[in-house]
Amino acid sequence: MDFFMGESRPASTETGIYQRSPGYGGNLGFNDKRGDSMGLIQKVIPRENYRLEVLLDNGSSIILNLEFRLGTVRFCLLADQNFFKKVTTDGKFIHWEDQIEISLSELFQLAQK
Repeated sequence: MDFFMGESRPASTETGIYQRSPGYGGNLGFNDKRGDSMGLIQKVIPRENYRLEVLLDNGSSIILNLEFRLGTVRFCLLADQNFFKKVTTDGKFIHWEDQIEISLSELFQLAQK
């Protein structure tokens, strides 16, 4: 997994986690040794080429590339760009209607692959 500080962003074909504001000293979203919470998803923005920009309440952002997962049974419905753009969040999950969901912890796992 790559971490991107400040205004740096991952290349368009990559998945990564980056901080949105320089000098932010907080947890980038992982449970630490003290058991701090991962935080919540504030907003999910569908981007071009099947990327999601996920904004977290701790100031971090994740760019998740789903393009290479469209051929799987689980994510094949996202190949329809209109359906892909219907992404929502309740803070703990990313949803596409009642058909596909990604939990916050799974989001971090997918971003590492």
